[in-house]
Amino acid sequence: MRLSGVTVHSARHLSALDLRRSEDALPITALHRTLLDLAETLSFGRFEAIVEAADRRELLDMAAIAACMERNPGRRGLKPMTLLLGDYLPVESAEEGIERAFQRFLAEEGFPAAQTNVLVAGQKVDCFWPEHRFVVELDSRDFHSRWKDAERDRARDGTMVRARLQHLRVTNRRMTRERGELVADLAAVLPRIRPGRAPTSA
Repeated sequence: MRLSGVTVHSARHLSALDLRRSEDALPITALHRTLLDLAETLSFGRFEAIVEAADRRELLDMAAIAACMERNPGRRGLKPMTLLLGDYLPVESAEEGIERAFQRFLAEEGFPAAQTNVLVAGQKVDCFWPEHRFVVELDSRDFHSRWKDAERDRARDGTMVRARLQHLRVTNRRMTRERGELVADLAAVLPRIRPGRAPTSA
C-alpha cells in the first residue's frame, strides 16, 4: 500500500544491532542507524542541526555510531558522518593522546614546554606557563563537551579571567586542521625558538 506524501526506502542490509522497538512495540531503526540514513538524504547543514539537537538531549552514543559505520561500508552517508563526527568518534586513551600530541606540537613548533596538570587559581589546568600567566586547556574528543559541559567550561574560563590569566582552549582538530592559526595564537603569548629545535641550556 502506498501512502500519499510518504517515500519508502528499503535497505539491502539491516543488522539487528541497528534495530529498536518503539513504545508501541513497532520495529524502528536505532538512532545511530537513522543518522547514517539521514546523512545520505539531507543537506549537510540540516544533518548537522539534527545531530546537535540529539546531542543536546544526550542521545548520542559515539561508540554505537562508530560500530554502525563499520557495519555499513560503502554507504554514501559515511562521508558526511565522518566529516561531522570524525573528531569525536571514540579512540583509546583520548585524554592521554591529546596531551602527548600537544606536547609534541609544542616541540615541533618551537614553543617552550608547559607545566602540566597543575592547580591554577583553584582549578586543575592542563598546561600552564607561569612566567607568561598563560593557561591552555585541552579538549579531548568528546562531542558532548560542545553542549553538556558548556556551562562548566564558561565558569572555568571566568575563573581564569578573574585571575587575570590569558587562556586558550585547544582541540585535536585545531592541531591537525587549523595548525597555522593555532601556532599564531600561541605565538602571541609564548616565545618561539626555531621550529623543530629544542632550546639549549646556557
